[in-house]
Amino acid sequence: MDSLLAKYQIGLPLIDEQHARFMQIIEDAVKKISAQKNSKDIAVFDLVQDLKQYSTVHFLYEENQMKKHNWPELATHKQLHEIFKKKVLEFSTLINSSSLMNAGKPKELAIFLKEWFLNHIQRDDRKFAEFVQQKAITSRGV
Repeated sequence: MDSLLAKYQIGLPLIDEQHARFMQIIEDAVKKISAQKNSKDIAVFDLVQDLKQYSTVHFLYEENQMKKHNWPELATHKQLHEIFKKKVLEFSTLINSSSLMNAGKPKELAIFLKEWFLNHIQRDDRKFAEFVQQKAITSRGV
């Protein structure tokens, strides 16, 4: 996973650290979902709760950084975060209704989490990092 994380670093150290933690939660989710034996297993429920909690912390930090740097695409970026949170909430609701296992949703959750997160870092978060880095170069007069 270290080589994967290196590939997805955006050059903003605290955000990169948070992404590493986020990726670890997602990797744990994928492993536990793959090992899921029955709908009574609480591993998926616990992981969805972790995702809800950590995504709230991470997204808030990231959005505050975007606001601090006057990122012109903040509103759009917030909408992307809302899409993620809505999807995780949807899975949380399915888990609470016990229909998650019957509907074959755990694998869908695992795929969504990994694809959304990696694409989001590569495309959207990297764009913000480049903006911050360019802003720093411009302010130094280079």
